[in-house]
Amino acid sequence: MYELGDYVVIKNSNFISNGTVRGASTYSGIDIEPFGDASAPKRYCRNFLIKNNKFITNRGTGLRTERCLDAIIYGNYFNKNSTNIELHRSFYSTEDITDSSNRRYISGKSYVYNNFFDGGSTINADYSNGCVDFYNNFCINQGLILAGKWIYSNFYNNLIINYVKFGSITATDTNIYSN
Repeated sequence: MYELGDYVVIKNSNFISNGTVRGASTYSGIDIEPFGDASAPKRYCRNFLIKNNKFITNRGTGLRTERCLDAIIYGNYFNKNSTNIELHRSFYSTEDITDSSNRRYISGKSYVYNNFFDGGSTINADYSNGCVDFYNNFCINQGLILAGKWIYSNFYNNLIINYVKFGSITATDTNIYSN
């Protein structure tokens, strides 16, 4: 689990079978969450690049984030994770967050594109608003293709083959087209 950090690059790595023997409670390949306690209030991690990685048969999520802003997730391979990507509380207005200069964040959208998904559920934002542009992905043999609560998001130009169903979706100012 990654708890603190901005401007982080994770690339060309393999995250395979986490949680099948041991692992943190989410059993994710990558789990990015900001640290928060009495001395350090909740905050967002921001500016992540997750590129050209493999997430295979993780017991939990291949890639899980909570309160992460401005992530770029592209060129990754996801295979048979319980859920492939979870983006939770990734929209800046869901909490009153300021940076070290006491300026409000003005962005927060994550970009998920040019990824390959085979098996598992594709993308989810269960806990609170997710904010994402999800495009040019190849999705095959998926359980749920899309589920959760999305705000100011776009899902387009994805090749989707052999999926079971769309999940329960709550969408605000969100577009789903040309998939």
